[in-house]
Amino acid sequence: MPAGESWFVEAPEQMRLPSSISSHLRLPLMAAPMLHVSGPELVSAACRSGVIGAFPTPNARTADQLDRWLTQIEDDCARAERPCAPVCANVIMRSSPDLLEADLAVLLKHRVPLVLASVGSPKSIIAPLHDVGSSSLTVSGPRREPSLWSVDAIDASEASATDMLDGAAKAWPKRI
Repeated sequence: MPAGESWFVEAPEQMRLPSSISSHLRLPLMAAPMLHVSGPELVSAACRSGVIGAFPTPNARTADQLDRWLTQIEDDCARAERPCAPVCANVIMRSSPDLLEADLAVLLKHRVPLVLASVGSPKSIIAPLHDVGSSSLTVSGPRREPSLWSVDAIDASEASATDMLDGAAKAWPKRI
């Protein structure tokens, strides 16, 4: 890389995390939501270390277990000596409708600060999440090259947020 250049790409304003989230980060990182691996202990440790702690909601086998996990993470962070980074629940949009509805109810109850929607359009969950103050992200783009995009500035009633983000990805020359 030539002297004076940077790898850092400034994200457009509508794609930035709210300061209520970014101000709690020691590093701009997310501990990846790993299927069958990420659980409350890993997420709590990540959050207490100052990085976003993420987990796929299907890792908690039931809505009751998801509720217990979020309570444990909240309790662990409440006992931390310094402010914690937020937890991020990864909702798999192509889950069964009953499972998706039950998981969403738990996320709303806990007012999870950050929700990552993947594998399908987040259209059905954006408004309820925003109503309780959650921020939402979606994974969009070809499977070979997924990108992370904030969908908070998108009006999901107009069209599928994923479709809108795919268009934005083609228009924006550099990915985050």
